[in-house]
Amino acid sequence: EQADILKVASDKNQMTELEKKHTPMIIVVKSCGLIPELCIDVHVKIGEIIHPMTSQHLIQTLDFYLDKNFLSRVILTPEKLNPAAGMHLKANSGTLTVISSCNLHGKWIKDTML
Repeated sequence: EQADILKVASDKNQMTELEKKHTPMIIVVKSCGLIPELCIDVHVKIGEIIHPMTSQHLIQTLDFYLDKNFLSRVILTPEKLNPAAGMHLKANSGTLTVISSCNLHGKWIKDTML
């Protein structure tokens, strides 16, 4: 209900350091490494500058949506994981949206066309 709950980079060509550490980076691979038919691999990492993953400052979750329909939530723990995840989608078109949740700096959103 809050209009500003989801943060987005104000200028994707000149992001601030905070934006570079929190904006999801989405890579769509049109062929899947595990499932050869009807599958698209999607890789997401948090930050052009990789986000820290310490107990004091971390990405807690990554939420995936396809055409505004919830797909999955990845829960990350600090110290042993990088702020990244992958999905194997049974789709060949649509808008993929990823929302990352930082314990200190809130929720950041990015979307891309498949």
